[in-house]
Amino acid sequence: MHGVAIEAVVFHEVGALDAIVDVVGAVSGLQCLGIEAVYASPLNVGGGFARSAHGVIPVPGPATLELLKGVPVYSRGAEKELLTPTGAAILTTCCRSFGEMPTLRVETSGYGAGSHDLDIPNLLGLTIGKAEATVKVSSTDDARGYRQAPALMMEANIDDMNPEFYDYVMTGLLEAGAMDVFLQNIQMKKGRPAVTLCVLMRPEDEEKFRRQIFAETTTLGLRVYPVTKHMLPQQIITVATDLGNAHVKIGRLEGKISNVAPEYDQCRRLAREHQL
Repeated sequence: MHGVAIEAVVFHEVGALDAIVDVVGAVSGLQCLGIEAVYASPLNVGGGFARSAHGVIPVPGPATLELLKGVPVYSRGAEKELLTPTGAAILTTCCRSFGEMPTLRVETSGYGAGSHDLDIPNLLGLTIGKAEATVKVSSTDDARGYRQAPALMMEANIDDMNPEFYDYVMTGLLEAGAMDVFLQNIQMKKGRPAVTLCVLMRPEDEEKFRRQIFAETTTLGLRVYPVTKHMLPQQIITVATDLGNAHVKIGRLEGKISNVAPEYDQCRRLAREHQL
């Protein structure tokens, strides 16, 4: 943003005490509250001008805009800086997506008030709840012990990409929060062998994964359709063995254990450690 080498950039404000408190406080708060996933609305960045160590700059500032690439923003109701670079860094690092509130069962909520008197409520709201995917959604499913949740299936047919790339693409999609990623062998026009990349996702993550697939594969088109995911209630327990502790996943059907499976990665680690 400065147009000079990174080594020559002088950070006048990033290391200030308030920035450190903001970052550490936000991360510690999420940990203390037991938050597993964070989502945010489109961001009101404010407008006008602000004074910084670099002089008078437009709002939102250049650093803020750089951090907000790919994030939906708007400016309404305030000639003030409503989103600082520190705030943008926290949100874009922690949030899975930006848009409508995901389906959840509300447990609690809270508000923090800013010091500026604006034409709009100067409040930051936080709502905490359980994701719908972990909530039993109908009396019929409750009686049978199933859980169900709405989901989306996103698919792309690909016939012109180096197959070595699929491992990287699939790993990135899973790390970004996809519920499942898999490949299907198909045959396309002119007899070409090809692959269908299939990504199961939460509805609120559609735009994020659309951008990611277009950016990291050679596909020129996607198809998306709603599905309903049925799941057995699951429990993960820690089992102590002579070789060490390992996590074991338990599935239940109508209240009875129907599936018991140790986590493969932990079994692999113990086998390597003990050369078994």
